[in-house]
Amino acid sequence: MKEKYGCAAENITAVCGPSICPECFLVHDDCAQVFFAAFEKGKYDRLMSDGRYSIDLWRIMEDQLLSCGIKAGKHIGGALLHLLR
Repeated sequence: MKEKYGCAAENITAVCGPSICPECFLVHDDCAQVFFAAFEKGKYDRLMSDGRYSIDLWRIMEDQLLSCGIKAGKHIGGALLHLLR
């Protein structure tokens, strides 16, 4: 939007969803390793008692939007959509 239409990031509202919540997105180590190659280990994941990892896609989405200049409060993502159900 910024490049193609010249929109200012602070004027963009992003809506993301539907998406899987961190409590439901549980992966085994082989899949988790793919995430660790792309994202800092420990930032978006949590090791569960059964050995699987919970991956927080909502937080990844939020951080990516913030890094693009979309201000906090100007995006509606997984956690908020989850609360609105």
